[in-house]
Amino acid sequence: MATRGIPRRHLARTAVALGLLALAVPATAFDVDRPEVTGAYLGEVTFEKRQVAYEGVDELLRVLADLPGGGGSAGLGISVIGSTSSGLGPSYGIAVDNTITAAADGDLAAHGNPVALDGTRLAVTASFATARDFTIGSKGAVIDTDVHTLTLSGDIDAQGLLRKDGPGILVLTGANTWSQTGSCAPVASGSGAGGSLIIDAGSPSPPLPAGSSLVCRVAGAPPNVYLDEGTLRVTTTSFDASLASAFSSFGDTVLEFDQDFDGTYAQAINGDPVVGLRRPRLTVVKRGTGTVTLNQRTFLGDGGTQVHAGTLAFGGRNGTSGGAGPGDGTVFVAAGATLDLRQARINLVTPERSYTRTGALSGDGAIVLGANNLATELPTGEHAWGGVISGTGGLRVAASREARLTFTRAQTYGGPTTILDKATLALVGAGALSASSAVSVSGRGTLDISGADAGRTIGGLNGNGRVTLGTRALTLDLASGDASFNGSISGSADVLKSGTGTQSFLGTLGHTGTLRIRQGRVRATTTGLSAQVVNDAELELVQGDDVAPPLNAYSGAISGSGRLSKTGPGIVWLRGANSYSGGTTVEEGVLLGNTASLQGDIEAAADAAAAFYQVDDGNYAGRLSGAGALLAFGPGAVTLSGDNTHTGGTVFSGTLVAARAANLGAAGGALAFAGGTLRQAGDISSRHAVFVDAAGGTLDTGAHQFVLRGSLAGPGTLRKRGSGLFDLAGAHPGFTGTLDVVAGQARLAGSTAGALVLGAASTLVVDVGPGQATRFDVDGNTVLEGGALAVHAAPGAYTKRVRHTVLQAAGGVSGSFAAAGIDDPALAVTVGYTADAVLVTVSDPAASLTGFVQEPQQGGAAQVLDGLAGGNGGAAAGTDFALLSLLTEEELPLALESLAGTSIAHVNASLAQASRAVFQVTNQRLGFLAPGLGGFTSSGAAGAAPLLAGAGLAFGLPRQGQPHGAWLQGVGGAGSLDTTSSSDTDLRLGGIVAGYDLAPSAAWTLGALFALTETTVEQALPAHRTNIDTWQIGLYSRWRGTRWTIDGNAGYSDHDFNARRTLALGPVPRTARAAFDGHTWRTRIAAGYALDAAGRVTPYLALEHLAQKTGGYTERDAGALGLVVDAHHETALTSELGLRLDLPLLADRVRDVRLGAYAAWAHEYTGDGILRAHLAGDPAALDFAIRGDHQPRDAARFGLAFGFNAGQSLRLFVGGDGQVDARQTFFSANAGLRWRW
Repeated sequence: MATRGIPRRHLARTAVALGLLALAVPATAFDVDRPEVTGAYLGEVTFEKRQVAYEGVDELLRVLADLPGGGGSAGLGISVIGSTSSGLGPSYGIAVDNTITAAADGDLAAHGNPVALDGTRLAVTASFATARDFTIGSKGAVIDTDVHTLTLSGDIDAQGLLRKDGPGILVLTGANTWSQTGSCAPVASGSGAGGSLIIDAGSPSPPLPAGSSLVCRVAGAPPNVYLDEGTLRVTTTSFDASLASAFSSFGDTVLEFDQDFDGTYAQAINGDPVVGLRRPRLTVVKRGTGTVTLNQRTFLGDGGTQVHAGTLAFGGRNGTSGGAGPGDGTVFVAAGATLDLRQARINLVTPERSYTRTGALSGDGAIVLGANNLATELPTGEHAWGGVISGTGGLRVAASREARLTFTRAQTYGGPTTILDKATLALVGAGALSASSAVSVSGRGTLDISGADAGRTIGGLNGNGRVTLGTRALTLDLASGDASFNGSISGSADVLKSGTGTQSFLGTLGHTGTLRIRQGRVRATTTGLSAQVVNDAELELVQGDDVAPPLNAYSGAISGSGRLSKTGPGIVWLRGANSYSGGTTVEEGVLLGNTASLQGDIEAAADAAAAFYQVDDGNYAGRLSGAGALLAFGPGAVTLSGDNTHTGGTVFSGTLVAARAANLGAAGGALAFAGGTLRQAGDISSRHAVFVDAAGGTLDTGAHQFVLRGSLAGPGTLRKRGSGLFDLAGAHPGFTGTLDVVAGQARLAGSTAGALVLGAASTLVVDVGPGQATRFDVDGNTVLEGGALAVHAAPGAYTKRVRHTVLQAAGGVSGSFAAAGIDDPALAVTVGYTADAVLVTVSDPAASLTGFVQEPQQGGAAQVLDGLAGGNGGAAAGTDFALLSLLTEEELPLALESLAGTSIAHVNASLAQASRAVFQVTNQRLGFLAPGLGGFTSSGAAGAAPLLAGAGLAFGLPRQGQPHGAWLQGVGGAGSLDTTSSSDTDLRLGGIVAGYDLAPSAAWTLGALFALTETTVEQALPAHRTNIDTWQIGLYSRWRGTRWTIDGNAGYSDHDFNARRTLALGPVPRTARAAFDGHTWRTRIAAGYALDAAGRVTPYLALEHLAQKTGGYTERDAGALGLVVDAHHETALTSELGLRLDLPLLADRVRDVRLGAYAAWAHEYTGDGILRAHLAGDPAALDFAIRGDHQPRDAARFGLAFGFNAGQSLRLFVGGDGQVDARQTFFSANAGLRWRW
């Protein structure tokens, strides 16, 4: 939709911020396939690239350390100042000049004397204590306790380095002073030339062998005391704050402060390794009830921190730099003891916060954070903390391998708790986190409260790790702000959300218990919800479109009094039976469900939709509002019983049931059929914009009416079912599909660009009033399958016959209505069909057709038709004769004229004129002779007028020795008959005439002719056209005396008629066709007397007889309204009195140029025969006369001819004739030649 049809926006994708890891974290295996490796030298350097590089180096160094030979560095050319000790790393070398072995105080020196150690090694073979003072010279000293304990309570004045060897304990309790300035290394060992020399930074540089390099330590100046092995037990007074040097150590060693008084150690404790070598393991231990504060830099390496009594405080931090801090080993705080980290050194920084890092936690004491944060790095295994961590800071729990930290008491720190990959934080028994502490669990990290003695509360849940509930409920109390958890929660206990903040579950939660939302908001994907949800606040379902398909389903049940909202451009499918009552908001994308899962009021924003995927029938009683859309699909029906106001439209491919327009949304919204069905449960008057997709749709009105006053558009087929009424009005150019009224009523007024089908069970309702009616136009075709037409007549005076076009289809109309009726018994309705329209005429059934007769020739047909309408014709004639009822008062006279066949009578009159035109070629030319001219010889023919057939003047006179003549003439003519019809009758003639004549004597001429002509008789209104093909033969002769002439001719014509006339039935004209034959016999005799001897002026008198017969025929293609015409015979006798002129223009025997003319008056004495016919659909076959207009008896005839000899035997000629009377005019022209021999 997408929508096609509906617009969509994209949610910003949520990125999970990964915390930075310190380089000091134990390295994981190096993987060459990681992208950080393949892109190591591409783009910007990142922390991940640095970390992977470190892993690669570390892996090689570990191999190096395990090489045979105890260290393996010599082969690489590395020289270390110092000697090799039991530790892996280097120790500070002291050149031992002498050794003192002591098992008791007396072995050290004479009684009471101090002990001087300068390049001296003191080897202790038994545990003892001594109060002697010691001096250490510049060469330094080594005290090797072995496994024993040596206590020095006297004062030590040290000018050089003191190194403690052996696993035993060296106890220093005196007031000691350390004044060594230090040198870079008194002893050098290792390779010679080409190696490297490692010294402390700031120390004097000894001479280097040729080719060697200098590598300085990172720790700074050499230490005053070097603890190489075992335990050094001191007090803060044993290490005077005025010491100029720091303390440093390598190996597994213990620095122990044992005092019952408070004190501060103000020097640095350096355990920095040589770069690339093993980290130190220096453990700091605090015993005694006093407080020891370490406030200078401490680097304990992997050593631990133990507080057995009193307080151990790491301090001295200035902002985020400097200060003392515990090592990375395990932290143990005994019951009653305290570890104070408020000002401890920061040695781990992540994007979120800074930490003081330690190893695992153990003991039952107290850890005070203040505003600081604690990061505990767990080694593999189980770790238990029975103490209390307090302060406003937070806790970070990490592990390089699977490890578990258990809290057995309630912690009071208020900052966040972060549990990283592979680490588990378990709350067992009374173990708990502060209710304000937000917990973040990442990767395979786990928060486990299944062993707690009751449910637990935290300040929100973040990350993508795991939470184990068991049967213990977890409350997420967010006072404000947001928390987001993308991990999993296992267990059957409840998860509760309280506080006004927002908790998000955007992963696959897997929680089988119940999520209870008491306050604030929960944002979740469908996979991030618990199996059941009780929502008494707000639940937001989030779904993006970046998955394929972008749809996730939730099958649980949502209850409670809260509100549900849907965000994100994707689709959320609610499959459970929900009962929440706070309403629903769809802000983006689609919220999908059925009437069981989507209930209550729903507000859908623009670009959002609520969609019903209905399998079984259901009822939605809520209200849908907002600018979004409603969608529905599936085999089940959705009944919309609420008043919906959404403006985004309703689109459905399933079934919707509605009882009123308000069920379907705001009037401005679309109602889109996408193959679906709208079933009515009540009358609907809608102003929706209805769209019919290519899949079509069905409107099932039932017994109700659907009045659409909005727009209709789309390419699909809209099927109307049900017995009710579909009322459509207005122009709908956007609808290019088909409106298929399968059943019931349809009132259609307006237009569409599509097609229309009216089924057999349909009824088209047409509203008419005096002079008006509803009309429906379609650009496509209209198919009528035999339904009904019902005309509703509005009150008024129907005084005139008015025809209305009620359906107009540019693509054509096919079929017809099986029945038609009108609801006013005083009126009659007639339905007619044209190729592209359906017509309706409303009239007074009592009105007769004779009342519309305007000319007498219309009366016979009108009387017959009135008789048929009165019952004579019966039902058989009804369909065709009812067409007359379609005609208006203005159309009826022309229709009656065409039905009366008046134009047929005009054909016979025109045929007589055409036949006469051919005879004129011979009749009038016979008299165009000049006495004494034209070839008479002295043989006695002089003075005798030759009887020439054809055109005497034009043909020329026979010459002596040339009695034979053959001629060929073309003839054409045109005329008109002025009638009382709506238009005149036109006549056109064309043909050829050929003849042969012979002059057997000077007084006689005999001849014969043959003619072929085509005549067209045509009338515009009523339209009529008859083509007449004629062949004609004739004989002609002339006798001429001195002044008298006698002419005679006779002929026979055979005619083939092809007639086509239009029955002028207004919008539904019919064409009647007929083919028939006819015959004509014509004879003529004329006598003339020349007034002068030359024969130039000759009056004449002629009689002409015409007998004409046409065969009977039945018109086809006109149905019941065609004519059955009887055979017809007609005769006429005509007299003609005229004067001929023969004027020689060049009266020589060679050229013989002549001009001839004639003028005559003709009078017709007789004419009989009336053409009769009856209507083809009249079962009584009642004849009526087909009467043409009365033809005048008198006519004027005239002609003109011109001829000359073109050679010895050839004569050329042209001429013209005419006849004019009160109604007819006819003119003809001819041209030809005569060959004589």
